Amino acid sequence: MKNRLFIILLTIIITFLSGGFERLLAQNYWSEYPISIVTQNNGSQQRLELSTYDSTLQTTVTAYTQWITGYYFFSTANGKLTFITYLNPGQQTSRYGFGIYDFVLHQFNIKELDIPIITNRTLNVAANQYWVVSAYEDEYSSNSFFLTPTYHKYSMVTHQWSSVNMGYSESTYTPQIWNLGAPNNIQWIYYIEDTDEGEFYHYNPLAGRFAFFYSGCAGWYYEIDEEHFAVDGSCSDNYSYVSLDPELNWQGTPLFQTTGELRNGIFTANNQWLPHFPQYIFTYDIGIHQMIYDSTTNLTAGPYVVKDRVASYSVSSNGTSPMIYFLVHDPLQHAWVKDSAVTTGLVIPTIINGTVHWTDANGPHIRGYDVTTGWGNYTTPLFMYFHLSDFSNTEGVPLVHVRNYSIGKEQFYFDMGDGVVSTVRNNLWHLYDQPGPYNICMYEASGVQSVCQNDTFNLCGLPGIISANVDSVCIGGQVDLNLSGFQGDIQWQFSTNSNNWQDITTTGFDSSAISLNPVSSSYYRAKVIDGTCNPIYSAYKFVFVSTSTAGTIASATTAACIGQEIVLHVANYNGTLRWEKNSGVGWTVIPNATGGFLTDVLSVNTEYRVLSSPVLANCPADTSQIIQVNALPLGIISPLTGVNICGQDTVLLSANGTGVFQWYSSNVNGAPIINTGSTYSPFVSSTTTYYVSSLAGAVETAGLADTSVGVTSTGPITGRGLRVVSSEPGYLESITLYPMSAGNITVSWSLDNLNLGSVLYNISTPGISVEIPLGFKLNANQNYDLKFSSSSINFVKTAGGFSYPIVNPLSSLIILGRIINGYFYTDSSFYTGYNIVFRKDVSHSGSLLQYNTLLKL
Repeated sequence: MKNRLFIILLTIIITFLSGGFERLLAQNYWSEYPISIVTQNNGSQQRLELSTYDSTLQTTVTAYTQWITGYYFFSTANGKLTFITYLNPGQQTSRYGFGIYDFVLHQFNIKELDIPIITNRTLNVAANQYWVVSAYEDEYSSNSFFLTPTYHKYSMVTHQWSSVNMGYSESTYTPQIWNLGAPNNIQWIYYIEDTDEGEFYHYNPLAGRFAFFYSGCAGWYYEIDEEHFAVDGSCSDNYSYVSLDPELNWQGTPLFQTTGELRNGIFTANNQWLPHFPQYIFTYDIGIHQMIYDSTTNLTAGPYVVKDRVASYSVSSNGTSPMIYFLVHDPLQHAWVKDSAVTTGLVIPTIINGTVHWTDANGPHIRGYDVTTGWGNYTTPLFMYFHLSDFSNTEGVPLVHVRNYSIGKEQFYFDMGDGVVSTVRNNLWHLYDQPGPYNICMYEASGVQSVCQNDTFNLCGLPGIISANVDSVCIGGQVDLNLSGFQGDIQWQFSTNSNNWQDITTTGFDSSAISLNPVSSSYYRAKVIDGTCNPIYSAYKFVFVSTSTAGTIASATTAACIGQEIVLHVANYNGTLRWEKNSGVGWTVIPNATGGFLTDVLSVNTEYRVLSSPVLANCPADTSQIIQVNALPLGIISPLTGVNICGQDTVLLSANGTGVFQWYSSNVNGAPIINTGSTYSPFVSSTTTYYVSSLAGAVETAGLADTSVGVTSTGPITGRGLRVVSSEPGYLESITLYPMSAGNITVSWSLDNLNLGSVLYNISTPGISVEIPLGFKLNANQNYDLKFSSSSINFVKTAGGFSYPIVNPLSSLIILGRIINGYFYTDSSFYTGYNIVFRKDVSHSGSLLQYNTLLKL
């Protein structure tokens, strides 16, 4: 779906609960078992009896809702039960729910919930073959109603309901609660608010949960093509492009600072800055689990034309003559296959059934692609191909995913071999309810041509259900797990992320009951094997382990001047922190020091430590190592001539200590260095304060030396920057930029999203390199972000010709990657900040920061 907004006339909220605007074609994952409902009464109480005939068990399975005082108002749709409850006619209760028959576990799963009933609030639940939607509507006046929906999906893989609250209330002038409808789209729910902000939720049936995408500028552009998604990230700036890999989840692209399009699983994009080059074309190839790219840097290139998974573009000159180019993603070669032809002038390509057509002064021409012979002067024969992912061996459920990669047409449908035939679409998940061989076929929309693949599922047994005596324990505490209702041999497994599973080898690993002493929060499941059948897996059980790890205090500061502010940082901690210090009279709590950073002013030699308390109150706390910071006396700036002078005069100042001395007229970060050396002889015309710092260690340089590497361009750099780390403590003394105009720039530095300071620098001479003094202090082995901000200046930037991390063998400072709007990337599409000067090892033997006032009489 596309949406471009250029003129905004009013504020609206749009909820997409049905199709019609986008190519999001509906198809369910499986065929639900039909449910029969009977009400049972016991005096003033009522409950519902659910039943269905299970063809695998060859018996009728029943289940019941809870008894309530009052009565149920219920309905069924596509194998789903939905209900609300009443105490008496016109008086709703807070209880509502929904249910489905899980044909893998051979049992009903009924979800019963409560929403508080307040004055003028109404509840309702509805369902279709894809979703269950529950909602409440509040009436604030006779023409003001606010509807708040929640959407629910059931997974036959995880055997759990997943829910997502859209996080908004839809305002209407008439009540909508009794017109409640579930979305006619199997995988996506989303909304655009105020024509800008957008929230997008995609349901993954394998994971049994939602992926969430957010953009503050979605109203400017977004496009959903089944399992491919493109969205405007910064309002005509910085688009994002992702595709679903059914085996790896969502996969993105490292392309940034581009705008683009999406058609039939193929993305096109171009540099958002003039002159909009390079241009890119890319698509995700499940066969090799990668985005496949091609691009052009020709400034005369026209836009890509994409249709039938074939692409073309033309150029007015390739240096010698006009050209037309042809591209196709060949799913057998897992690559873009490219060809070209000379034209007698700039032409406009069109694509019909995968064949590229164009006309020039020599008449009409065609170029087609054959997977056997390649590009040629013939029409493209229809090549039908789909990728099949089978999860029966890895996940223990007969679940498959198919994706169309055909060349020559765009409309296809699938016959899954068990009686389920999809609508026209390019992607489909499907869950089978019976073992056996299946012939899975894809048809061209007319049904004339098809291609098939065979798949066999040898699943039997019952996975069972896990119960646990507790779901939260202290580290090392005991958890007792029990598996019931299973059929076959057991192998217990655990995972820390619910994706990568390992066999448990301790006592009880193959029995229905096992006792464990976890040291970290983990997921547990049972792998069940019945004879020669493929393994099946129970739904997992998550156990939270409350740990209190105080972590490690990291600091380059082992000594500092009296009165100097120091910063300590604790890494790898969890729990609730509390900083303490000992200045010689015992440990005391530092007020308001509960975060990962501590800022304190040193007055005497002081010890520091941090304590971490766990989430569960009955679990033990942890204490970090102790760091001692020694307080050193201040150095002195000694005037070699008097500090009291008459009129204007030259004075001679001297600083004691060792190291390299740097003189400043201000003590803020980024103040310019006005002199180096142990003495300074300024001309003084007014009362002046001078500052001096003493540094030891060699001066080093890091990053790209200048703009001679790669391809340069100009543009804004606000929100962009670099991530750096040093193996030694020291100072970032300066950084060089190439401004194209005059104005102000702010360079800030942060650690773990904590802003540590900034420098505001005025650039008065554009067009040449400018060295900006920084004075940023870096601890060793910690990742710092340098960020740039300027509303009025464009700067020279570098792309390509290098790779992150940028390592200078003679420097302790490493450039790890680039920052854009707070996110970290390692592609080489952006670099600025040249010849970064770094000095190791602050020396405290001389003046770290001191001043003397010169008085003009």
